[in-house]
Amino acid sequence: MEGDQPPCTRCERRGLTCVLNKSLQSLLDSSSQTQAMQNDILNLFTTLTEVCHHNNLKPPKPLQIRQTNSKPKTRIGDLQDGSYDEENESCVASRPMSPSDMEAPINGFLEVSESTEPAPAHVLGGSPYSTHSRKGPSEPDLISSGIISAETGDLLVRRYLDRLDHYLYGIGSVYTDLKTLRTSPILLAAVCTISALHDEDKQKVYEACNEEFQRLVSKSLFYTRGLEYLRALCIGSYWLSDASRILNSDALRRAADVRLPRYFYQVTAATALNEQTVGDLPMPAKVDRVRLWYLLYICDQHLSILYNRDPIVHGNQDLVLGWETFLESSNTGDSDVRICSQVALLQIMSQVRTTCGSSETGEPVPKALTTSLNDYKRQIDRWYFRFSPIFSM
Repeated sequence: MEGDQPPCTRCERRGLTCVLNKSLQSLLDSSSQTQAMQNDILNLFTTLTEVCHHNNLKPPKPLQIRQTNSKPKTRIGDLQDGSYDEENESCVASRPMSPSDMEAPINGFLEVSESTEPAPAHVLGGSPYSTHSRKGPSEPDLISSGIISAETGDLLVRRYLDRLDHYLYGIGSVYTDLKTLRTSPILLAAVCTISALHDEDKQKVYEACNEEFQRLVSKSLFYTRGLEYLRALCIGSYWLSDASRILNSDALRRAADVRLPRYFYQVTAATALNEQTVGDLPMPAKVDRVRLWYLLYICDQHLSILYNRDPIVHGNQDLVLGWETFLESSNTGDSDVRICSQVALLQIMSQVRTTCGSSETGEPVPKALTTSLNDYKRQIDRWYFRFSPIFSM
């Protein structure tokens, strides 16, 4: 429209009366703005592609728009399929999109999560049960950053593995020394933090290690991480009271993102079939993943009791109810029996909490629940008589 006044060139060419629609005309008049917006989108896409390449992430899907020097099209149908013909005013509607064709925001994240694969044992320094994320270059650890010396790190790691690891049911039993732990900077930071916490002469070392551990956790909030990261969060959740709830919540979220519970079904299925080939990992690695999930569940239940809040994981899940089936696997050991004994006890306590309700109301337990409480008492007695002989051996 020359001079911003009707008629427009199209109506003038066809001898039609031109009626100006201000709302639509504002879109038509902004061809330069549309081109600038297209250029901005292309620039953002280029930057995003470079970021994905730098972090070894899957590149974004190609843009559907095409960068041209011609005047941008002004109809929705034009942008979708380019079928608008100015002469016959025909517009072919784009194919309707079904719900299954639509891209959900979570799809891209799940694709990244599923791309995390087990690293070879020789890469992990002899730790065959770990999963490393392939995203981005390796980070410096406590020692390479100069926060602690190699001698201090070795002392802290040996103290944790020898004296403290059994309290958390051997969560770090797949590691043997400082060298194997250095494959995961955040796990090394967690282990050194907890070890220094139990040494009254290492207060400054504890503060430095804890600061680095929290920094690594904060830095990794929006990034996919491997199994060692879950171990580190679990260790921190068990020992660090000031951050336990935050660490446990993040660990359970990540465990669900990487579908950690699926290994329970693979382990139990392999036990039923009496074979070791169900799935894509060796059976000890799968058992280790189920063990880690149980430890996260135990921490969650302990925190729910400590802070009088509802647990994140409910006790009616197959993993909680099927701990006996898990123990039937030939790859489980004494530490798994200890873990499952806690799972069984916490399952009973969760039922008691659900039945009696929150203690914050201050109301006494109704007499109508006497029968239920007696049943829970019998369950606890059966639990005691089942596991007491095992632990006294």
